[in-house]
This record gives sequence, structure tokens and C-alpha cells, in this order.
Amino acid sequence: MAGIFDTFTLGGLFLACAALGGGLFLVRILLQLLGADGVHDLSPEIDAGETDASFQFLSLQGIASFLMMFGLVGLAMDRSGGLPGAVSVLAATAAGFASVWIVGRIYIAMRGLQSSGNVDIESAVGAEGTIYLTVPANGRGKIQLVVSGRLREYDAISQAGVELPTGRRVRVAAAVEGNVLSVVAL
Repeated sequence: MAGIFDTFTLGGLFLACAALGGGLFLVRILLQLLGADGVHDLSPEIDAGETDASFQFLSLQGIASFLMMFGLVGLAMDRSGGLPGAVSVLAATAAGFASVWIVGRIYIAMRGLQSSGNVDIESAVGAEGTIYLTVPANGRGKIQLVVSGRLREYDAISQAGVELPTGRRVRVAAAVEGNVLSVVAL
């Protein structure tokens, strides 16, 4: 019974996997370079900080890297000659899983570089700053101070209920509401 399985070789399987994985990899890179929206992982939205690399296998990058490395290493082992097919398959499988693990670690590291850019106003409590716009006795003015390594401007009220003129050094006593700080003169 002649058929497709008669022409099947292990080298052909490795070549097909390398071509498919490499093709997926190149398409994904090109789409990212072109800024294509909607190019997302096949995996559900999962916070990488709470997962391990095993979930990365379900991503497009994980599948592409597994197939590409499985194919390339398997093809190299198969063509080196003298090795049984089982050894080539085991080495290719190990290389595929190793590449998925590396891709997972890269994504976890990259997600760790993200930040929201938000400043917690509570971190301003205790900081010293300068009155930017006069704070009336029973009203709001503006204060400039360094919070999280950046010069920020916030609305301010006088905790003691006294007027604080422009240029006066103050210390933040409390965060009141929203972006309003309660300050005391130094």
C-alpha cells in the first residue's frame, strides 16, 4: 500500500517543523514591527508575575520557538549521521522545551519592566517642598516637591489654618483627598 507514509522520513518531519516554526516567528516579528494591533498571545490574559513559564507554551511565541528549535536541532542531529532516530527526537524535544522555557523567562522579565507611572500620593507624606502659589488661611494653593524622584506639583492646604506665602518651605503632614496635601510651615 503505497502512500504518503512511504515517503515520510524523520528528516522531513524536522524540516517541516523548522520551516513552520521559523515562519510563525518571522510573521510575528513582522507584524510587531509594522505595529499591527490585535497580535496577541493565544493564551488568556494571565499576570506573568503569578505564573510560571509553562503557560508560555500556549503563546504564539512559545509554539513557534518550540517548533523551530525542535526542527533545527532534530534536523542537525538527524543529518549528523550515526545516531538513532530516538536520540534525535529526544534531543529535539529537549531543545524545544528549553527554548519555550527561555521565551517564558524573557517575557516574565520584560513584564517586570512595566510600570503604571502612577505616583502614590501617600509617598509624599513627610517630604519637604516649596509653596508655589500662596496657600490662603482657609483655601487651596499649590506646592512643589520631589516625589519618587520627580518634581511634582500638588494642591495644598494649610494644616494650621494660616496663610503660607509663595517660596515658603513646608513639610507634607498628610494626604487629604485626591491630589490635595495638608502642609505645615518649617
